[in-house]
Amino acid sequence: GDFWFCALVDDNSTRNGIALVKARFAADTVQWSTPALVRSGNNSSVLFDKPWLAADSLSGRLYLSYTVFSVVADTIVFQRSSVGGTTWDNPQRLSSSAEAGYVQGSRPAVGPGGEVYVAWYSIGFVDVDYMKIRKSTDQGATFNAAVNMASVYSNFGSGAPGFNRGTGITYPSIAVDRSTGTHRSRIYMAWNESIDFYDAALGTTGSVSETEANGS
Repeated sequence: GDFWFCALVDDNSTRNGIALVKARFAADTVQWSTPALVRSGNNSSVLFDKPWLAADSLSGRLYLSYTVFSVVADTIVFQRSSVGGTTWDNPQRLSSSAEAGYVQGSRPAVGPGGEVYVAWYSIGFVDVDYMKIRKSTDQGATFNAAVNMASVYSNFGSGAPGFNRGTGITYPSIAVDRSTGTHRSRIYMAWNESIDFYDAALGTTGSVSETEANGS
């Protein structure tokens, strides 16, 4: 019956970090506990970004992944708490050294047997980008090697329809079937992507003027 909310915090002067707060329902009222700091650092040396939290309803463990920007590059980092968020294990870097500076948008998910998955977006070095994923079979203590789940054309300059950022980085969504049905443990992932615009015949078929009648 516990609910969790995780967000970025900033004291607007010297430090930033990630905080967590627990809530429970009492009848129709949400009762929030005192927020607790998970991790913080000095603004001059580190920036924490895009935290995402998953809770295992069977064990009560909490799994948190986020991006860490240092003065050199960025990495995908993972932490877990086995005691309801009061203490956290040391951070683990999940993205590789070769990806430093080219990763974002991590998402953790929990399977029915306590297995933990973390997916993220990795910018490629030529044309194509990647969706990567790592799996843990010991409740987040260690992780298997990263797997390229898919290669995508992310169109970094615009993003998907309806996305309101000029540089729309493509992020994954992930869910794991925790039911007792036929597809138990099946992993589902979704993301936005564009066509292979590197192979498009742009500029070879003339121009088209697009106009709109604003009167109706």
